[in-house]
Amino acid sequence: MFFKSTIVAAIATLAIAAPAVLKRDTCSSSSTCTGDATYYDTADTSSNPSSCGTTNDGTVENVLALSQDIITDADCGKTVVITYNGVTANGTVVDKCMGCDADSIDLSRHLFEELADLDAGRLSGVEWYIAA
Repeated sequence: MFFKSTIVAAIATLAIAAPAVLKRDTCSSSSTCTGDATYYDTADTSSNPSSCGTTNDGTVENVLALSQDIITDADCGKTVVITYNGVTANGTVVDKCMGCDADSIDLSRHLFEELADLDAGRLSGVEWYIAA
C-alpha cells in the first residue's frame, strides 16, 4: 500500500510541477497572440551574440525576441508579423526574451518605432504571429 501511495503522490507532484506549454499552433496566422510589446538593445557584438547566435544593429534592423516560454531553436530567423493600432510591421526572430510572458514580444528599437514612438515604452494589445 505504501508503494502505491508513493507512486500516486509522485505522479501528482509531476503534474502540478509541469510547466504550461503553449501549443505551437498558437501565435500563427490562424491563431494570433495578443500581448505587450517592449523594446530592447539588441546584441551587437560578436563577443555577446543573441540566443540565436546573431549580432544585429537594432537601431536599423527589424529584429525581435520571443518569450523564453515559447521560443525554440527552429524559430530563429523566422518572420513575425506584428500589428498595433492598425499599423503592421515584420521582424525577424533573433533572440529570447527572459522577461516576456508567452504572449508578449521584445522588439528592436527600429521595429518598435515602426509601430509607435519609443516614449510609449510598452504597447498593450499588440497582435502578432509567427509566419509559416
